[in-house]
Amino acid sequence: MDHPLVKIPRATTLNFVMISISIGILSSLGLLFPHLVYPDAELRSTFMPNDFVNLVVGLPVLLVPLWLARRDRLSGVLLLPGALFFVVYSFIPYARALFPSITALPYALLVIFSGILIFQILKGLDWTALKGCLQGRVSERFAGSVLIILALLILGRNVGVLLGSSPIAKTELAVLVADFAIIPFWFGGGLSLWKRDGFGYGAGLGLLYQSSMLYLALVVLMVAQPFLTGKSFPAADILVIAGMGIICLVPFLIFVRGVERKELPTH
Repeated sequence: MDHPLVKIPRATTLNFVMISISIGILSSLGLLFPHLVYPDAELRSTFMPNDFVNLVVGLPVLLVPLWLARRDRLSGVLLLPGALFFVVYSFIPYARALFPSITALPYALLVIFSGILIFQILKGLDWTALKGCLQGRVSERFAGSVLIILALLILGRNVGVLLGSSPIAKTELAVLVADFAIIPFWFGGGLSLWKRDGFGYGAGLGLLYQSSMLYLALVVLMVAQPFLTGKSFPAADILVIAGMGIICLVPFLIFVRGVERKELPTH
């Protein structure tokens, strides 16, 4: 499909490859040399399972959209920011929990670089053309409502944790930082979709992808933790997280179907 909406610069491909290699190296180091990367037992018990998830879930989450985008699929292009949001959310906790150790630096650089690339990709999209192609075909109100409700639920939970009397572990605080970083995008993207603004069409599919894959990653993490850390198997938690993931997955699949069925106008 020869259309400017589905053309991504070669530099974007190279940047995605660099990010993928970085994730592979950092996660492998965390699994193979945990005592060098993570200075205490709390960090090791938290981040070693995450390193496993980064390899088995995170890398495919990043590379599948790139594969689609390189084949001139509009869905792939729209998934690229979501894949990078997944990276940003996944690695903010590493950077925050390891700070001020020097080992926090590569994770912080990965987050910053991914954030810059998100901005560049979204800025390069023709939001007006996307709206013209997709309006009325991607269940904007449903998708927007899911993102808004998700943002408000996570915000309410996190505020409750911060205001509670129980002490907050270093690793839990790091996850809260990641939550607060992504909540404005979920809410803003959802509101933009609800209002049928151009930004919502550019970012909405990616945000739904990110949220769906985050819940998938959480399920894999909970399944892997007992084998990597000796923790008990959290069957009830897995069912709850899987249910939340399905709630995000439904509007995501509807959005993908709308994008794939829409034939782009030629210029």
